[in-house]
Amino acid sequence: MVSPFAPQAAGDLNFLKKLNRSSILATVRRYPGATRADIASRTQLTKATVGSVVQALLKRGWLREGELQPRGGGRPGRALYLDDTHHVLLGADIGVRGLRIVACTLGGEVLLQRYVSQAPTKPDETAAHLAELIRAMRHDPLIADRHCLGLGVTVPGPVSPEHPILRLAPNLGWIDVAFLEVLRPYLPEFDGIWLLDNEANAAAFGEFYFHDGIPPESIVYISAASG
Repeated sequence: MVSPFAPQAAGDLNFLKKLNRSSILATVRRYPGATRADIASRTQLTKATVGSVVQALLKRGWLREGELQPRGGGRPGRALYLDDTHHVLLGADIGVRGLRIVACTLGGEVLLQRYVSQAPTKPDETAAHLAELIRAMRHDPLIADRHCLGLGVTVPGPVSPEHPILRLAPNLGWIDVAFLEVLRPYLPEFDGIWLLDNEANAAAFGEFYFHDGIPPESIVYISAASG
């Protein structure tokens, strides 16, 4: 299986636009300062496709241009970087002993984080408390003007691979809880993508995704905490 975390080749057909954008953003994240020509070479996309997608990402504030990069005998290209000034990603962890929330940039830089040492109770009560924390962070002047791209929530138990349902959290006494559906009514103004995953799986994904250089083919992540 091809790793979804490393830059991949993508087609230039209309139905592959989303994949093309993802591939280009992943390449720029892993190779900051890459030019359009560099991206085309690494992704195997056509230069025309790269140019079109990059222009759209520049307009939407996902990318920014930097200095000219000289090329031997050719026209210099403009360096490209992730634009970390317009967007924010939110994360929330429901732990056995407390709640943690974090706000970060496209590149993974942590902008804000909060931790409340209070053990979760019932799903609805926990959702209401978590929503208060998220809303308060969202209104912090440091990120208030940024566009929120989505929210990721982690839980201390296995999550169904087909649906965002927490199957069992024995330390909380939760069974078959569709927590995002419980949380959403408390945050009706929040759009973007919402995700739910097991806390250890999400942590392993983060270590893999932000690995320096090309990610390895496999990793082992050991999580030792409450429960």
